[in-house]
Amino acid sequence: MRDRKHLSEEGIVIPIIAIDKNTGRVETAPEIVSRGLMSEDGGELIAGAREVVAKTVETSNMEERADWSVIKEKIRIDLKRYINKKTSKRPLILPVILEI
Repeated sequence: MRDRKHLSEEGIVIPIIAIDKNTGRVETAPEIVSRGLMSEDGGELIAGAREVVAKTVETSNMEERADWSVIKEKIRIDLKRYINKKTSKRPLILPVILEI
């Protein structure tokens, strides 16, 4: 019950990143899906979140890009810091990496 209340108050954010499995490059701009997080400046928040995710992946070295769990954790940490700073909320963040 406590988890459901937390999700309804804080929200959920799912960044979706398509990465080429051979080169480790991001193929398209990250997609951000969110529920229960939006406010009046939602468009700016999502655009900033896309930039944070893209920057996190680009600044990662090849070893980190090869290990999906490491890159997911880096995305989770950076995005959590960004969203908390902008909205003072702590949503559940579930990064999804698509291998292309």
